[in-house]
Amino acid sequence: MRVKDPTAWQHDLAFYMSEDDLTGQAAASEPLLETGSKGATAAWVAMVGILGGAFGAVTVSPGIRRPLTFTVYVVIAALLLRGLHPLTVRLLGRGTAWLAMFAFFWTALLGLGVVLVADIDSRWWAYGLSLAVGAFIGMMYGSFPPDIARKDDPWMLAFLIAPVGAFVATYVLRHSSMLETSAGAAAAGALAAAILMLPMSLLLVKLWDIAQGLADLGQLYLHNAMFAPKAVAYLDRAIALSPNKGHYYHLRAVGLAHMNETARADADWDKASTLAPDDPEPQVHQGIDRLRRGALHDAVRAFESAIAKDPGHARAHAYLGAALEQLEDGQRAFEHYDRATRLASDDAKVFCDRSFAYFRRGDYEKALEDANRAVRLEERLGNAYLARGQALMMLGQGGEARVSFEEAIDLGLEPALHEDVLRKVEALDDEDGDEESD
Repeated sequence: MRVKDPTAWQHDLAFYMSEDDLTGQAAASEPLLETGSKGATAAWVAMVGILGGAFGAVTVSPGIRRPLTFTVYVVIAALLLRGLHPLTVRLLGRGTAWLAMFAFFWTALLGLGVVLVADIDSRWWAYGLSLAVGAFIGMMYGSFPPDIARKDDPWMLAFLIAPVGAFVATYVLRHSSMLETSAGAAAAGALAAAILMLPMSLLLVKLWDIAQGLADLGQLYLHNAMFAPKAVAYLDRAIALSPNKGHYYHLRAVGLAHMNETARADADWDKASTLAPDDPEPQVHQGIDRLRRGALHDAVRAFESAIAKDPGHARAHAYLGAALEQLEDGQRAFEHYDRATRLASDDAKVFCDRSFAYFRRGDYEKALEDANRAVRLEERLGNAYLARGQALMMLGQGGEARVSFEEAIDLGLEPALHEDVLRKVEALDDEDGDEESD
């Protein structure tokens, strides 16, 4: 059974996001997109990670295991990080600072663990626990890199090499007098961290696709038309870094269309189609733009072009149905609505579209059935709750309609739809008031 990606909606431009929600999500992503040279970033992250290993080891070394001294070293760590973070931001950007502080945290735990297990009397317990500590640190460190570098490679590499680093450092400590001094413990912690960090920093920086991160952030801003200029600015940077990615031109075209720069948008859609001739998305969104502008025949041609590339593109059929419906070709419109729901039985958007079509036709029972299906498929789609609310209202279920409308408002609707829903809620409130006065 296929598991639906819970974050997939972020890449679906059918979702509208409120200004507050969008800016909050963007603020979490923006720091990961600024970096200096990749070579400098890899070297700096490795160095900070090695420093973390040394620090973690020295805090629990036999020479300074006294509470007051340990507290002092914790304070030193805080001051060290407080100084390293702004320095890294200034030199290499906030993204590198995030990677470096993340490395420091986990390698400090690695160094601390190595010294503690090396001091165990039983060598087999010491070696066994060193491998366990290394595996845990490697698993945790490799599992949580930035989203734009989140692949299986970091997890697997860290899981394999962190135990090696912990074992080697433990072996060195047990077969020398290094454990007896703080400097020796620090050196062993640095050794364990170096074995982990030297390959990991190179891999993470290699996987750190800045262009894709910029494009993802631009796409996030496309969830609200008022942020289209910001989206276009980020996509400009993504295209400058990767000028042969057709998808980036397509996304920028969507932003330009929101800004009413139709000629530039069309040029980008043409470029996207040239770079990715089999991708129907440029034609689909070009059709959506024409539909929004009332150029219905142009919209039909765009959707038909997309369907020619991909006959199974459910949303292209649904949008074509909407264009044909406005051209008063109801029979063909519902043929495409029905085809869309058959092609994508797990896509809330196509059921939502057909629900609106049934509503306009006056078939409120079927409109409610499709709206309920859309809500079950995607609980974050505000339009699904709008569709359900208006069907319930026409079926005389005002209380349930109000609940659905309020959910639609909370999830986010385009401004025009938002105002329409507020008017519907006010009408329901007026009806309730009239009933109470009677």
